[in-house]
Amino acid sequence: MTKKPTSSSGWNRSFELTENHRRFWQIGPFQLWAAALPSELRLAFARGEDPLETTLAFEGPGQCRDVREGAEVRRFGFRHPPSSLELVPALADRPVVVNPEEPLMLPPDEEITVFVSTPMWIRVVAGDAASVLLDVPTHRPSDSWFGPSTIEGELCFASRTTARMNLENLPVRPHRAISVVRVKNGSAADLNIEKMKLPTPQMSVFVTAKGRYWTEGVTLERHGENEPAAVRFDQGPPDEAPDATLAAAPRSPSQRGLLTRAFAGILQ
Repeated sequence: MTKKPTSSSGWNRSFELTENHRRFWQIGPFQLWAAALPSELRLAFARGEDPLETTLAFEGPGQCRDVREGAEVRRFGFRHPPSSLELVPALADRPVVVNPEEPLMLPPDEEITVFVSTPMWIRVVAGDAASVLLDVPTHRPSDSWFGPSTIEGELCFASRTTARMNLENLPVRPHRAISVVRVKNGSAADLNIEKMKLPTPQMSVFVTAKGRYWTEGVTLERHGENEPAAVRFDQGPPDEAPDATLAAAPRSPSQRGLLTRAFAGILQ
């Protein structure tokens, strides 16, 4: 499923559990509680109202706050409750349609690089058996339909972004992964970039030593005005994050070879 997370200052790592004590994590707007009880493990999670929250906090045994009213609670039975939990990042389980706040126009034979971020999911993995107990979004994006009609297309998530062209202008948020997207217009007509669809189920997550999360770079290239866009993935983390290491493999790696055909309408 995933490669074991590497050591970093991020939240993707293993945390010790002590029986009859709770742990708490806040990752952006997402809050998570864990309690190891005799023969039982309880997880509770909730989300704040601000999807752009930047808080990153961990609280261990003896200092953990109470579970928030209204939090969703899941109970798991074990002969022997796990002595540790591992938090693993993942990208969305559907493609994400990125909507720049202001449309971009790309003239013929031009290319640009934009930096976009999308919310991550959190997988809670228990013990040596690596059982996935939770796989939930830190912030659930709204649903979006991407396609030329209500019959042809697919259900995606929508994420509004500023589509920054300067990385330093992109805020650091612990629950979002940054993607370096190169758009090339090889046609003779202007390319109006109103929406871009990122194939997130086929993308990996990388993390730097400072705890910043990235995906591999993606290139979208249109060769003709009426032709679909070709989709190419870089290998490994982007040049902007040279020290990043793999934190999670793609959800659907077997589909990566079909992207050019499966995502013919990647630019609108």
